[in-house]
Amino acid sequence: MATSDGTIAAAKLDLKMSNNLDILIKKHQEKDRKFGNNAILINCFDGARHSNNTLHDLSIVCFSCILFSTMFGAGSSTACSKDIQTWQQIAAPEAMETLMPAVEEHYPELCFIREHGDYAIQEEQCKIWPYQVHDYSMLYKLIGHTSWNGNFHPYPLCKCNKKEGCTKEHHKCELLTPQEHRDCYEKSLHHWNTNAKIKNTKNKKKRSSYSISGQRNIIMVSRILVSIPITFH
Repeated sequence: MATSDGTIAAAKLDLKMSNNLDILIKKHQEKDRKFGNNAILINCFDGARHSNNTLHDLSIVCFSCILFSTMFGAGSSTACSKDIQTWQQIAAPEAMETLMPAVEEHYPELCFIREHGDYAIQEEQCKIWPYQVHDYSMLYKLIGHTSWNGNFHPYPLCKCNKKEGCTKEHHKCELLTPQEHRDCYEKSLHHWNTNAKIKNTKNKKKRSSYSISGQRNIIMVSRILVSIPITFH
């Protein structure tokens, strides 16, 4: 919920992602679960509108993570609420302007886990693999992509236009290569530096919540997401 001065109410655990990971590991150890050589750290962000009226329009965005391994065995699930670590909540709409400041520190910390992800668990070396599991609405806001319901190239992983797979009998989906992803991000940065920044300066009142630092965060998150696996659902 934004106050009169534009401040957003939020709550965040005073922990780094590596500390959250330690807590998750301890939870599973208390249940005597074996990790094996690999485990995935699933990160999920999602917003929900709890009240929608003219007096109290309240939306909450939750930032959570969970640790999972195929070695956990029968009965274990990523849907168990007791195994989920919710490390941040903000009382604000699920919008680019509110999400970017909220994840500014999160992605560099995930990169650190990815690069130094060997953990000694129960006297075994376990590699931690960070994954992003968001719905399309959240993902599109994180990477600053065109709207998911747009007609021209609305998909973040391929070059197809909307409805081509249904309207063209012999349509073949062509995925973007990692280099093409990076080229698009560089073009986005160039566009921001030459055009969008000027428009933002001329129209501050209309776009007061959209900042230069926010756009840089979008580009930073986009670059990191290229190298961190993404799962769609």
